Amino acid sequence: MEFDDDGDSVDGSEDGGTDCNDADPTVSPLAEEICYDGIDQDCDAQDDDDCDLDGYIAETAGGDDCNDADRAIHPDASDTPYDGVDSNC
Repeated sequence: MEFDDDGDSVDGSEDGGTDCNDADPTVSPLAEEICYDGIDQDCDAQDDDDCDLDGYIAETAGGDDCNDADRAIHPDASDTPYDGVDSNC
């Protein structure tokens, strides 16, 4: 028996599946995460304000990560002088 109320091919978590919102077909473990919108589309319980998953919130979301597309760039990174990259923001 299937328990996929929203038709996204993933059973709802209330029925033993992994879909964290079985009322919204755009939310499931199969969905692509859209950063900075406050919605956990992929049901991974990760903060969508840290899209490079380096542990620092993006500046655009009120944090201090100046490049949230690159895990190597964050406030505590080592900065190499004269390389043209502000690795530590």
